[in-house]
Formats: sequence, structure tokens, C-alpha cells
Amino acid sequence: MPDNPSVYIALIFAVAVVAALMVWKGTGGKVTWGKKTFQVNDGPKAPPEVVVARELKVTDGEVGKITGVKQTSSGAPGPVKVDVASGMSVSHGKTGDITGIEITGPDSTPKKK
Repeated sequence: MPDNPSVYIALIFAVAVVAALMVWKGTGGKVTWGKKTFQVNDGPKAPPEVVVARELKVTDGEVGKITGVKQTSSGAPGPVKVDVASGMSVSHGKTGDITGIEITGPDSTPKKK
């Protein structure tokens, strides 16, 4: 082990720079030196976005059921940004159900969100 404290200061500075870059880029990482491990976890991720029928134009027509995401309750998402039919226009037409996320439970009963 080096006796010069500037070596340790330089190493601490280098690890701090690497950790700051990992946080800034939004990625996680792990630095291992011998038996010592330094780990930085991912920063918070933006919630996923589900967009269904945005800017859809229906004129003299018919649209059936539209579902953005269909899944079981065991794979239910956490916070999700859902945009359903924003900017949609229907002129002399019909639409069926428009659902952003359809979650089916253990009893297979669809639950719309």
C-alpha cells in the first residue's frame, strides 16, 4: 500500500467522478477493487407511457374495440402515463370501446383503467 496520501485522494476523486457520471447518465454501475465494492443504482426512470388513438380521425366509418395494453393482474404496471383519444375526432362515425390498459384479474373479469 502506498504511503503517500495523495494516491488515496486521487483514487477517491476518480471514483467520485465515475459515480457522478453514472448518476448523470441515469445508468447504474458497480466498481470493484479487491474486496471493496462501490455500487450506484439507476436513477428514477420515467413511468412508461401508453398512447391509444391519439389524433385519430374517423369520418363516415366505424372503429371496433381499441386496447393499448392487455395484461393479467400479476403483471399490472406501476404508475403509468396513459393518453387515450387525445385529439381524436369522429364525424358521422362510430367507435367501440377505447381502453388504455385492460387488466384481467384471476377471475378473468376485465378491469379498465
